Amino acid sequence: MSAKPVLKLAATEWAPYTSVTLASGGVASELVTAAFNQVGYDVEVMVYPWQRAQHMVKQGVLDGMAIAWYTEERNLRMLYSRPYLKTEIVLLKHRSDLNTYGDEEMEGKLFAVMRGYGYLGSIPAKHYRTSVSDSLEQSLLMLGRKRVDLVLEERLQAHHKLALLPRIDRDKIHFGRSLEVRPLHLTISRGHPQHRQIIDDFNRGLALLIERGEYARILANYEPAPLSVAD
Repeated sequence: MSAKPVLKLAATEWAPYTSVTLASGGVASELVTAAFNQVGYDVEVMVYPWQRAQHMVKQGVLDGMAIAWYTEERNLRMLYSRPYLKTEIVLLKHRSDLNTYGDEEMEGKLFAVMRGYGYLGSIPAKHYRTSVSDSLEQSLLMLGRKRVDLVLEERLQAHHKLALLPRIDRDKIHFGRSLEVRPLHLTISRGHPQHRQIIDDFNRGLALLIERGEYARILANYEPAPLSVAD
């Protein structure tokens, strides 16, 4: 009997989607692994800093990325799967802030942003000023102490980080409006000789995962619930 093909996929530390701190590896890692298992693949999801992860895929050290938003630039190098989760970019504000933050209300506001931040495209550039932080935890603490006006973050990532803060700090922060929903994909390097077959197999495995109810069971293990592509 031939051995199962093994895929080595890159991810970054982005709990609860991908993380070495979670027993499941995170909901994205769990779903990707389960979908490939449906169609006879074994998977290793390997967590690295984001830039290093992408470089390792470019160099052919890893086969693809377990978790990625779509970009035109990345699509030139990697073939994308169908979406397997959706993410939601939201505003976070101080609990005393009564603004609803339509576009005009964001004008001139000060955002805490992390180095390498990837979310600011969700709002027009004219609307904000920025203060750079080293981590999401630091951004949230700055918001709680009113050193900045707003934080822009993915909803589940924000919930995960807030849960790690002391309650006195956590209770100062409220979720504002949703700005954007972005699908998450698996990618395989176009340099891989079987990249199209692997993506087709993943898409088929994901469909089976949904059809057999395992997809919903995996999502039910996470709170708040991740945004499903099966709804």
